[in-house]
Amino acid sequence: MSKGLCELYGLPAAELKQLLDQDLFAGLHPDDQPGVQADLTSFMNRDSSDYQSIYRIKLLGQEDYVLLQAQGKFLEDTDCFLVWYTEMSTSRLQDLTTADRRTKHLLDDLTGLPKAVYFYELAELGCRKLFKAGKQPVVLAFNLIGFSHFNHRYSYIEGNRLLVAFADLLKRHFSGDACGHFTKDNFYAYMSHDHLEEQL
Repeated sequence: MSKGLCELYGLPAAELKQLLDQDLFAGLHPDDQPGVQADLTSFMNRDSSDYQSIYRIKLLGQEDYVLLQAQGKFLEDTDCFLVWYTEMSTSRLQDLTTADRRTKHLLDDLTGLPKAVYFYELAELGCRKLFKAGKQPVVLAFNLIGFSHFNHRYSYIEGNRLLVAFADLLKRHFSGDACGHFTKDNFYAYMSHDHLEEQL
């Protein structure tokens, strides 16, 4: 329990150890936990040489989630490993390459669009820029009516093709950094209110 980790969580070492012994994923966003667990399991089993994961976490005394990057490595010739944490900013997120984002569970494997955690960050940054430019941002939700029936009638393979086609349509109208694919047939995008009806 390093001094930096204690400061991050706002707890003395003994209390922090007790908290993490009880729940290693305390405060982690539920949507991010499966990916973090998969990364950590792979690392602990030594399937990967390094541990790296990006996730949202709500720390003690904070109302909002922060974005953390956790990295780790085993110390040479031991079963001990070192993990360190970095709080990430939206600008740092935008610097990541597409390959990095996919590895860190930020892009949807099927459509290539940002998943929820990454879309939230992009939308927050993009909406701030629109406000600064004196424009009103809007967030749009898209749902494909009858998608479950389409899957049953034409197969899940065709359903996936439909999702990819719709994602490509969104990319052409909103750009890949201004739209996202959350779950199943749920998509989101953000834009300026200007020319909204024409865009739709």
